[in-house]
Order: sequence, then C-alpha cells, then structure tokens
Amino acid sequence: MTFKRRWRWLGWLLSVLAGALLSWQPWRDAARPAPGKAEPGSLATALWGGLGLGRVAASGADGPAGATSDAGGQAPQTSFEVCGVGRASRAEMENAFASEGVNPPWMGPLTLRKDTALSALAARLAVGSDAEQTAARLLMGDTQGAALIAARSRDATAYRLALAKCGGGAGGDQAAPNCAGLSIRGWAQLDPEDARPWMSLAAKALWRRDDAAAAQALDQVLLRRRRSPSSPLLTLAINAREGVMDEAGLGLAVIEIIGVDAAQSTDEAFVAASRYCSAEGIKDASRRHRCERLARWQFEHADSYLDAMLTLGIADRVGLPAEQRPYTREQLDRGMNRMIEQSSQILGFDCASLRRTADWVTQRARQGELRMALKAAGADR
Repeated sequence: MTFKRRWRWLGWLLSVLAGALLSWQPWRDAARPAPGKAEPGSLATALWGGLGLGRVAASGADGPAGATSDAGGQAPQTSFEVCGVGRASRAEMENAFASEGVNPPWMGPLTLRKDTALSALAARLAVGSDAEQTAARLLMGDTQGAALIAARSRDATAYRLALAKCGGGAGGDQAAPNCAGLSIRGWAQLDPEDARPWMSLAAKALWRRDDAAAAQALDQVLLRRRRSPSSPLLTLAINAREGVMDEAGLGLAVIEIIGVDAAQSTDEAFVAASRYCSAEGIKDASRRHRCERLARWQFEHADSYLDAMLTLGIADRVGLPAEQRPYTREQLDRGMNRMIEQSSQILGFDCASLRRTADWVTQRARQGELRMALKAAGADR
C-alpha cells in the first residue's frame, strides 16, 4: 500500500473518530480547521474540524478516552497513545499528514491490524449468502469477483453492492469488465418494492437535465412503501463481527467500511431529489405537488441524518405543516450535538477507544443513524 493510500485510509479513520459518527456528508461540511490552528489536510484539521468543538483525544493505553480543548486556556494534547505501538507526538502525526514523504512507524502496525480484521470479516462472509459473498469480495478489494457473483444472483442487496462499486454510485470502479452487465434498472427488477433504485434513476435524470424522466422516476418512488437501508455493506460486516477476535482491529475495520459505504452511497439520489424540489423548481404547480408528497414520503422512510436534514429542507420550501413533520431541525441538531458529546468518550487511537468504536458503530448500524439521533434528542419515533 502506497503512502498516499495509507493517508487516505487514516483520513477516513480520523473523519469517523472525529465526527462522522452521524454521517459522512455532515462531517465533511463541518470539517474546517480552527482559525489559526492548522492547514487543510493536517491531523489537527481532521480532529478539530470533525468534532466542531476543538476536542482532541487524550487517553492511556487501555484507559477511558477523555478530551482536552485548545479553547478555554487548556493546553493542547501533545501526544497520542496508538494501540499496540506506544505514544506518538502531536508533531509527528501532523508532519506525517503534511508530507507524503513521511512514513510514520505507527502507520504500518495499524494498517496491518485493520487489514487482518477485514480479512477475518471477509472469511466469515465468504461462506454466506450471495449478498455476504459479494460483501466479502468488496472487503478484499475484488470488484471483479463481486460483480460476477452479483450478475448471476437474484439477491438485490448483492446486486446493489456490486453496482455501487462498479460505478452506480460515487467512487465506482467502472474499469472492471464484469461490471458491464450491471445497471440500476437491473437492480430495480430484482426488488420491485424498493424505492432506492428509482431514486438513483431520478438522480441520473437530473444530472443529464431530463426533468421529465426525473419526475417519472420520483413518481415510481412515491408508489413504493419501502426503501432499502443506507449502509448495506456496514450492516453485513457488523453481522459477521463475531469472526474477528481483535476488537481493536475491528474498530479500525468498521471505520474503513463506513468510508467505503459513504464513497459508494446512493444517498446522492436524495440530494438530487432536493435539487428537483428547489425554490425555483417548485414554482411549477405540478412539481410542487410532487415535492409535497415526496417530503411526506421521505419523513416516513429516512434512516440517516443527511436524509432527514434534506427532507426538512424540502418541507420548508413547500410549506409542509408542522403536524405533518415527525421531527424538527432543532431536535436533529440537539441529537447530533449529544451524539458528538458521546463520541468524545470513545475518540482516540488507544486500544480501549478502538474497542468502544467497534461497539458504537455496531449500535449505529443496528439501530439506524436517524433513530439514534432522535433518541439522543429525546424524540425517538
């Protein structure tokens, strides 16, 4: 693995530890360096920007992870415990991110630990269903094998996973020959009751500025009463976690999987729906009516923080009454802030923090991100 790829992997790790515990897009929007503290791309940027609270981890090898702040006159954390390695200074970590020529000694052991855990997850998944076998291939970076399994399967989840990696979503691997036979319409045919592929078709239509095709696809969305979960790869991996003996390694592995799920997510489809329901767009009466229906539908089916925030944006634009909204922006914000506070208790590279991260991500996958946020806000639905 090149240093550039190692940097990208650890960047995903930091993004999750620092604040992507709710969803990737809100973290990315919030990930800005504290004024005068660090340049973009540094470790401090990831930590300060991700948390949005100026916190960085401070913990012992196996003790609870606390947090210090650069605000309020407290001294910044000067070193970090790295699981199985020892302590690394703040300067060493920032220098590693500032230059591609620096290869820090603690990177190799963490990468090996993460890769070992991914291999154990893949081995357990490889003897399961078509969806699990496809997930196993993806965890090991085998797009060709994943696409081959999906192309001959009747399992919609297997098909969706391979399609996303092949290019059906952001970050796809369109160069793999076995991807040629996969399509969004093929996905829709395997699970006619799932609204998600139709949202992806609406997104594709909007990107090519075909408003009529987008409207037709959104009408198909509104006919369906179910939408598949936002993070299928993470869900499958979490269900196989018993195959990993090293829980700290599992923490590293699930963080990477969140990154993979985010990069291949079809949630951009609902971002496109938000674009369809823009302030300018809803001046058209028929489009406004469709957007009102879409907002109500999405309030029923959203399962992520991003989905919920976009839904509220559409509801605001079309003037959806408060009694038709099961939650408010204030509740979502309160839930997010409480979850960030909770995340500060697990933030860190030490072994105990990584084990807690694995447990936290498991809880997130099984409960659902949106439900978890609303529960934290005292507004569980």
